[in-house]
Amino acid sequence: MADYYCTVAEVKDNTVANAISQAEWTDPDDIETRIKQAQTYIDGRMKAANYNVPFSKGTNTPPIINTICIWYSRYLILRDIYQDQSPMKTVSEESNKWKKDADEMMDKIEEGKMAIVNTSGALIEKATVITSTTKGINRVFTMEEIEKSEIDPDSHSSGVIGGSD
Repeated sequence: MADYYCTVAEVKDNTVANAISQAEWTDPDDIETRIKQAQTYIDGRMKAANYNVPFSKGTNTPPIINTICIWYSRYLILRDIYQDQSPMKTVSEESNKWKKDADEMMDKIEEGKMAIVNTSGALIEKATVITSTTKGINRVFTMEEIEKSEIDPDSHSSGVIGGSD
């Protein structure tokens, strides 16, 4: 198994383990696939929030990212099991709660209301982002217009700082 933000064992609580057993999912790749999907979703949202992703994996995963990955993976597993059993069946209230809780936690991180810390408790900072202040700005003058322009005598005089009359 590759390193992810959470493990199969962490995802399989009683509700998930029972659903997996009833659905006869015996391939561990079924669960790993949902963990990978959850991790990809987390990375996408956290990258948009200017964090460097991926975060550390395995035992070094930031605790809040580990928790979000567990919740979102559980939601994905139960969603897929319910859809496999009956396309008309809706996802359980509990699995929807895991998705809701995971999304709310990521919303708080994105809004700056919650911080991400590593396993030592040190703050994980957002990436430094430099944005262009001229993006989408059109020039007022073309170079040709500047060459043909003249100084307005009403606004340029010796009384103006930098004036040279």
